[in-house]
Parts: sequence; structure tokens; C-alpha cells
Amino acid sequence: MTGPKPIAELPVTLCRNLKVFFCDIDDTITAGGLLTAQSFGALWQLHDTGIEVVPVTGLVRPHRPHVAGGGGDRGKRRLHLQL
Repeated sequence: MTGPKPIAELPVTLCRNLKVFFCDIDDTITAGGLLTAQSFGALWQLHDTGIEVVPVTGLVRPHRPHVAGGGGDRGKRRLHLQL
């Protein structure tokens, strides 16, 4: 089994039919816990083209109730981003 490939290698035909984009939050679209300007712009570009963005995380962060729904449900958390 091979690892994930860069998004730039996705087939164009797949991208044309993309409706929902799932992305990791921690240290993928954020740096030091903050959303980067580049990520923010990319999220808006996805939104403007009609693609729903669903950031996900497997980290348990009880001190951030807006990201998590509670307790130790590692890997089952989901934050729906509304731009």
C-alpha cells in the first residue's frame, strides 16, 4: 500500500466532479494552532467554486468545545466549516 499523494497529482476529471473536500486541521491547514493565510484563501476558493469543505481532526481537545463534541472520541470528530 502506498501513502497519500500530493493533491496536485489528482486527476483533473476527479477534481471537476468534486463536491466535498475533507481536510485534516492540525498542522495541515494550520500552523501553531492558527489557520494560515494560504489555507484561508484556499478554503474560500473551494467555497466559491461550490465545493463543501469539511475539516476533520483526530485530536481530543476538551478545551475547544467548538471543534469537538466532547470526551475521548478520537478519530470521530468533525467540524463543518461555513464560510
